[in-house]
Amino acid sequence: MAPAEVEKGITQRDQFRSDELGLAAALVREAVQNSLDAGLPKSRVRVQFSFPDLSGKRRVDFLKRLFDGQLEHAEAAGVDISDIDFSAPQALVIEDFGTCGLTGATDSYEDSHFSDFWRRHGRSHKSGTNVGRWGLGKLVFSSSSRLRTFFGLTIRDGETDPLLMGQCVLDVHKILKTKYDVHGFFADERTDKGHEGFQIPLTNEALLNEFTQNFKLSRSDEAGLSVVILFPNEEISLDDMIAVGITTYFFPILADRLVLDFDGVIVDSDSLRSLAEEYAPGRIKDPEALFTFINELHTHPDSNLVHAKKDWASDFMLQESGFSEDQLSKMRHRYAKGELISVRLPLTLREKRGEKRNTYVTLFLQSGKELEIGHDLYIRGGITLPREARFRGSRKALGALVADDPVVVGFLGDAENPAHTEWNAKAEKLIRNWRYPSQTLRAIRNTLVRLYDMLAQSVEEEDTDALLEFLWTPATKAQKNKKQRKSPDEPIVIPPPTPKVFRVVSRKNGFCVQPDAEVRDDQLPIGCTIKVAYDILTGNPFSRYDPLDFDFSSLAIEAKNATVIEASKNILDVTLDSRDFMVTVTGFDDERDIVVRAASRAIE
Repeated sequence: MAPAEVEKGITQRDQFRSDELGLAAALVREAVQNSLDAGLPKSRVRVQFSFPDLSGKRRVDFLKRLFDGQLEHAEAAGVDISDIDFSAPQALVIEDFGTCGLTGATDSYEDSHFSDFWRRHGRSHKSGTNVGRWGLGKLVFSSSSRLRTFFGLTIRDGETDPLLMGQCVLDVHKILKTKYDVHGFFADERTDKGHEGFQIPLTNEALLNEFTQNFKLSRSDEAGLSVVILFPNEEISLDDMIAVGITTYFFPILADRLVLDFDGVIVDSDSLRSLAEEYAPGRIKDPEALFTFINELHTHPDSNLVHAKKDWASDFMLQESGFSEDQLSKMRHRYAKGELISVRLPLTLREKRGEKRNTYVTLFLQSGKELEIGHDLYIRGGITLPREARFRGSRKALGALVADDPVVVGFLGDAENPAHTEWNAKAEKLIRNWRYPSQTLRAIRNTLVRLYDMLAQSVEEEDTDALLEFLWTPATKAQKNKKQRKSPDEPIVIPPPTPKVFRVVSRKNGFCVQPDAEVRDDQLPIGCTIKVAYDILTGNPFSRYDPLDFDFSSLAIEAKNATVIEASKNILDVTLDSRDFMVTVTGFDDERDIVVRAASRAIE
């Protein structure tokens, strides 16, 4: 390191080792994403994972030569090398086929796959249909090695000669009085003036042949990338990788865009169902229904697409006004019959530099009353974002939002977190590159839920009083109260008032249910059902409730001497156990008024 250079810690490793995303999951996701990004046109990408047998003196000697001088740096950087046994070497080999390899200049910086993979950290030139975009993905390769080391051999599309480089990523460390930076290379060097020491790939034929043979690479002259991870972390198991591959990439696998090979276990469109039962039991709910839905989605004719109006997102929300009455009627009828609904939503995205870009997303929806849970998939460029799903138990249907046009893929890619599991409306790239980023993202990510609510609620729910406020007549009211009328000759008996048990008082951003002064011990315990909605200028606020307004499951609920039975959507059901009970709910939008209805119920 130069004396005045700033020390840089590799803190991003935690993104690949968390409760949400284990190391095996991160490794499979990042490796396959890189391969999908580099896929050749009209080619099916194939990614192989293998743990080759490296026994034999010849391979041991070769490995020792590769690591000559590296172990002292690893130890100085705090890496535990006590269990590294070069007499029993281990490696994880990841190879892709049907890809273009690491293209671009090898002897200078430029926006290319080669520079991104070897020379950039935390930056990437990727955009558009590319899946990985943070420039952190390749860090998972060194993080997966107990020696923080990996090698990459590539053949580029249109070329026949392989190129080899290696890299170790250590913390800043010191040996004697010399301080060393975080990245070390296994490479050749430029010697021309002004570029001395610039790392370039090795091309020595004898070395490359030895490398290919000792690590048992499958690549001969096909374009693609082979990554070798030395002494892989012990938590990376083949079974875990198979499960991750199945649960993460079932969409492109079923579309015949991707095949995964885990040491001979082939995961493709034909084997996916059976392997999901064997390696990921319970990880995918309703697998048969879900996989059938995806297969139908890929073969669904464009002629069945319903095209929404161009201004459907004028207020950043999909509403019924985005379709004609005839379109809505036909979709509701088809949804009720269990047919697959497909909708094309046109979008106009605005880049910060002022250019308008026309694009679209496609929605697919099918009823599924027999499902264990609802399934909604959010797919950008072939990868699913699991934390965007929101159907779950409240919406029993199969749905998919598919973003495959380059413009919207670029927009949504800028919104993704590094793990590619969800979108973030405050992502730096999103705000830097696009106008109205948070409103546009909210409109897109909520379209599937809103389409479901438009079609399913009209089929599944019937509210006999929904239009009473607007279509009321004296006859209507007379019929409604007919059964309640008493004969004028009957004496009217007024029962004594029942002491109140509770009352509702307002709180900042919420409300509180507390004991009334007249409550008696013999009235408890008692049930209390609370229904809440945001107030509106006209109409019934409860019939206008939308799950996107709020959900009790995500609000702050404090219960003292009370038991919460259910908290879902806009209904809270509690049991009030003793006279000093208190139920407080906060977290509502402080810019809106809430209407609260609370009713007691007997406990059976």
